[in-house]
Amino acid sequence: MTVLTLPRSRSVFANAGCDVEPTDDGGFIARCALPEAPYPDGVIEVLRQQAAEDPGRVLFRESALEGIVAELTVGDAYALACRVGRTLRDLGASAERPVMLLADNSLRAAVVILACYAARVPVAPVSPSYSRMSSDFAKLRHVVEVLTPSVVVLDDGALHTAALAAAPWGAARLVALERPPSGALAWGDLLGLAPTAEEAAERSDPDVVAKILFTSGSTGMPKGVINTQRMMMSNQQALAQVWSGVFDRPPRLVDWLPWNHTYGGNQQFNMPIVFGGSLTIDRGRPTPAGFATMVASIKRTRPTIFLSVPRALDLLADELLQDRALAQALFEDLDLIGYAGAALPPPVSARLKEAAMRTVGRDVPVVGLWGATETAPVATAVYFASSEPANIGLPIPGFALKFTPDGAKHELRVKGPGVTPGYWRQPEATQKAFDADGFYRMGDAGRLVEPGNIDAGIVFDGRVAENFKLLSGTWVNVGALRVKVIAACVDDIADVVVTGHDRDDIGVLIFPKAMSMGAGHATAQDGCLIDAAQAARIRAALAAYNRTAGGSSNRIARALVLAAPPSIDGGEITDKGYLNQRAVLEGRAALVQRLYADPPMDGVIVIEKGAARA
Repeated sequence: MTVLTLPRSRSVFANAGCDVEPTDDGGFIARCALPEAPYPDGVIEVLRQQAAEDPGRVLFRESALEGIVAELTVGDAYALACRVGRTLRDLGASAERPVMLLADNSLRAAVVILACYAARVPVAPVSPSYSRMSSDFAKLRHVVEVLTPSVVVLDDGALHTAALAAAPWGAARLVALERPPSGALAWGDLLGLAPTAEEAAERSDPDVVAKILFTSGSTGMPKGVINTQRMMMSNQQALAQVWSGVFDRPPRLVDWLPWNHTYGGNQQFNMPIVFGGSLTIDRGRPTPAGFATMVASIKRTRPTIFLSVPRALDLLADELLQDRALAQALFEDLDLIGYAGAALPPPVSARLKEAAMRTVGRDVPVVGLWGATETAPVATAVYFASSEPANIGLPIPGFALKFTPDGAKHELRVKGPGVTPGYWRQPEATQKAFDADGFYRMGDAGRLVEPGNIDAGIVFDGRVAENFKLLSGTWVNVGALRVKVIAACVDDIADVVVTGHDRDDIGVLIFPKAMSMGAGHATAQDGCLIDAAQAARIRAALAAYNRTAGGSSNRIARALVLAAPPSIDGGEITDKGYLNQRAVLEGRAALVQRLYADPPMDGVIVIEKGAARA
């Protein structure tokens, strides 16, 4: 078996540059100067070897507020995967009849995923919110119809009662890991008969369908993104090459990100297996209700690498400056903080670095990664010194990144072993996703941190489809402006949606931080939140921002604080916290009208009167 090539270095980063090739359309293609190194055929091949060499090492732990509630060793993970994989095959799972998993992260859910790898049948982890939190189950029905699963595995049958009656399950066998409903199989049934001495996983084929991850459906119903073992393994190997000092020792991770998304389900799930480390499955969330559990999980794990999303890092940054025990646990053995899913506001990055320096007296890199469900998950990463928080880095080894002119911007397109071969049973969508040269169309724009110098990195320049023009004809870069507005009001704003298409001025719809609202002083009115003290802070912060913002493409004229959080049914937000601008604007069109009403209505925060001039 090919083993991972682990470069040894005193530095966290490889500090490799890029090779650049111009294209006929005026753009260019960038490739990492490091060649792609060999990697194993699949995740289960690595687990098989580790189970033979060190079966007693703890691979996964579950962390609740009260403590570590369960553990799974490498040896048990492999043995259980083989047993459950055999049962899934017996139940009809095959290359054409996947296993659907509707479950929160847990040890048993991990075994189901590994079992599918062992049996060489596709697994489709699907957001449990489609079943538990939906009111119409439209996305759930769509996923079942497209997927045609042989087996549907639920985490807790009692939590999916309404969905069980709503979705067209067909001939699929239902399994519940806990509290199975009538007629469903239980966890014990999945374990099957006592294992035989010869029981082992199927040999991996790097190009068979290993996993199907459904996108969040931000532009329609979710599409099933095909993930192969090659996609997942090449991504892990590439990170080992560019983060050369991070994997000199077995990594310790702690994470809450759901496994039905690529960041949690591919990068975080596979990393401890591939590099001989451990993952603490955090039952917490970056919410007021789940934050205490997040903090407790970090304190127990003392991670060597911490990968998350800006929403979680924002909450942690505040707490780290107040809770010395948390800061000590996070930073004392930490090599790197990585973030993806959205740009990290500069004040958040600054607070993280301040907390690290105050706690351990050294700089801890806070670096960006960029990719998609279709890239399993990383296409670029920061692997060099950078002081730009919005830097998404450079292509990882094996990837080619094409900058394609799109008006005044450049759309980013990617090709490499980590790119999906297409969408499950959707050939038309697959064809549209790739250009004539076989590059996947990411839909994101990018620009160089330093014009003419690719080695300084790339800045995410917004979604191509999200940007719009004001009535004056001035383009508004939504992605970049969002980060600026959050940075200007980082104590009050969790996220923003930028408005102004075919209008004179830019406005923002604000999702507030819960902790910023005065207890008993905020009132909800027709979908907006009215809090005089909070409105005054936001008005003052945005007025200060406007004074140095420049022309009309950056200045904010009005703001409205939203009373309701983003809707999962409406496609406004993913489980990992990425906000979909278009879905919010469409779903809350009445609030956009309220924002621009003249004279201003109650709740509207007016920062600039009249049209801003360029």
